[in-house]
Amino acid sequence: SSVGLVPVEITTFLDGQTAAALNGKPHDLKKRVAIGVGAFGSQVLNNLVRAGTDQWVIIDHDVMRPHNSARHLLGAEYVGCNKAEAVAQQLGGVLDPQNPSLRAIPADLLNAGEHQEVLEQALQDAEEIFDFTASVSAARHLSELDLSARRVSGFVTPSGNALIILAEDESRACTLSWLENIHYRLVLTTPELTESLIADGQIRTGASCRDISAVIGQAELATWAGEFSYRITSLLEDTASSVEVHLRDACGGVRVFIDRPSSPEVVKLGEWEILIDDWVIGNLSRFRNLKLPNETGGILLGVIDTKKKKCALTDVISSPSDSEEWPTSYIRGRNGLLNAMQQAEKQTAGQVTYVGEWHSHPDGVSVNPSHLDHQAFLNLREQRDEECLPTLMLIVGQHGRYRFMTDRSVKKTK
Repeated sequence: SSVGLVPVEITTFLDGQTAAALNGKPHDLKKRVAIGVGAFGSQVLNNLVRAGTDQWVIIDHDVMRPHNSARHLLGAEYVGCNKAEAVAQQLGGVLDPQNPSLRAIPADLLNAGEHQEVLEQALQDAEEIFDFTASVSAARHLSELDLSARRVSGFVTPSGNALIILAEDESRACTLSWLENIHYRLVLTTPELTESLIADGQIRTGASCRDISAVIGQAELATWAGEFSYRITSLLEDTASSVEVHLRDACGGVRVFIDRPSSPEVVKLGEWEILIDDWVIGNLSRFRNLKLPNETGGILLGVIDTKKKKCALTDVISSPSDSEEWPTSYIRGRNGLLNAMQQAEKQTAGQVTYVGEWHSHPDGVSVNPSHLDHQAFLNLREQRDEECLPTLMLIVGQHGRYRFMTDRSVKKTK
């Protein structure tokens, strides 16, 4: 009775289930892969791990440099370390460090070398794949991989004033590469977004030509990382694809522009695949109807991937003012076209460019090419072949019918 009792507080390591409960979320045990843990990716992963999503494989070949700490989850003590390994170590201590669930692969997605086998296995096992690289080539590569996992890409624009989220649909009818094209379309057709991909400034961080970094505030990146982390749950609960642009205004408010794209039709032209959707066909038909009974035309804008031999149609430009339009013939002019193409390239960071020509046929006439169409196609092909690019000439007719001309369509009438 003389021995005093002192209550002992019993504590345990934070686990994923408790972390999820503290965040007001269900515990999620899906296997995920995060590719690219730079300034944005590391902060998004920090948010998601602390919310209880603890089954991650982290892939990145880059190393921490001194200037990275201005906007990165990691501090100066990790300078010189591989980012994937360092982030896995740092966040592995958030939840039970005796049972770490974060694994790192210090490899380049496009050139994994000795890590190729383990990288492929991680992607094969994943249920969801997150791309934070802000790399066009990485996103397009992920699009082509024959995997069951749904893919999401998130990045902050060079100016720092917008967050882009591209989420594939559950069936993957709209892949990341197609959603990239839809994002460019939003930029070209939405006045508020025309300068969203134009960088405001850069700063040199070292002596080499590649040591250049964008000028973006840590507060901006942290805000966008939070915005992405908040939105991604809802996006992945939806089975449809989505393109979202979150744009900050001068007063600090955020406007969200959303596109729920339809899947494209894939047209085979030789070794090339041309991707076209109802939006492009609808615009072509609208321009055609405005000029009836005359023929009309213009140019096609799109994104060309020479490595994958794919061309996605982004937008169409209507007939220039100096064009000659008759009921049975059309000669395209060129007033304003050069400026329009240069503007499209500038607004999309050089990704959207001229890809071909289009013209219409009047009511009651098929979309089969005429003799003049054949000659125009041969002239265009000669120019495009010099650059190893596809020759796109599209004829649009009544009721939304259309046809791409090919070598076969030319030979058939000779």
